[in-house]
Amino acid sequence: MLEIRLLRYFVAVFEEAHMGRAAERLHVSQPALSQQIQKLEAQLDASLFDRAHRQLRPSYAAHVLYRHAVDLLARAAAAEAEVRRFAGSGERSLTLGVLQSVNAAVVPRLVARMGALCPQLRLNIAEMSGDEVEQGVAARRLQLGIGFAPAGEAASRLLAEPLFTDRFCVLMPADHRLASFHRVALHQACAEPLILLSANHTLRRLWDAAVREHGLARPPVAEMNRIAAIAEAVRLGRGLTVLPEFSARSVMDPALCCRPLAEPEIRRTVSLLRHPATNESEVEMVAQEVRRLVAEVGEAGA
Repeated sequence: MLEIRLLRYFVAVFEEAHMGRAAERLHVSQPALSQQIQKLEAQLDASLFDRAHRQLRPSYAAHVLYRHAVDLLARAAAAEAEVRRFAGSGERSLTLGVLQSVNAAVVPRLVARMGALCPQLRLNIAEMSGDEVEQGVAARRLQLGIGFAPAGEAASRLLAEPLFTDRFCVLMPADHRLASFHRVALHQACAEPLILLSANHTLRRLWDAAVREHGLARPPVAEMNRIAAIAEAVRLGRGLTVLPEFSARSVMDPALCCRPLAEPEIRRTVSLLRHPATNESEVEMVAQEVRRLVAEVGEAGA
């Protein structure tokens, strides 16, 4: 593994084409510098300079190494500067917008993870609709969003990284007659009293579009804004509900069961959203933890 210090010495000698001037530039003795260059040559098993002339002449190998060394030194300097900036700036903050249907399964674990990894980072997390997440990221009110992949003009203004795709399922009491089925058809679900999210919710719009397409639209027996409240109403026997599997996992208990919705399936894709101009290191740090957590939740569900 090449040492940054040796690369720095090599670049100085290459650019000065003179061991003495390079030593002055580096504030080291000429014999010590010459010894370090020999050490680098031994590591690479290559001769870097022709010492037969008064002026050092770089070999072909030196030209190849110089191109990489300059890039590596610049990246090392940038990394050091960013780490010092982050570590020396005290508390930092990041604003994250997240879908309600993902919040319960991901955010509490994310807060715990980031508290251990980076205690000086304060997370400001807002539960939002898909439209609000998209608009917040586009306006840069949010540094990061967990929402739906944008469509139309918004798709060209945002960076969207798919996190997962899951299908809708039917959530019901564990003793419901449909619990004996391996899957529930759309027409079977529509024949039951349904408790649904309010009409302005993206998940509800996906459901409404599917049932209209198949001529099965009927009003729910109740509408609510909170997934946890809907699950409690289902547990108490008021009706059934339809949710993406990822969301259903966050409200499951022994009194409930979940069966895949089929004929047809309804699927949704959740994405990690950010503005193209947002490139802070803390954003990527949080994004990486979100990816890990989503993978863990998916494996646990499987």
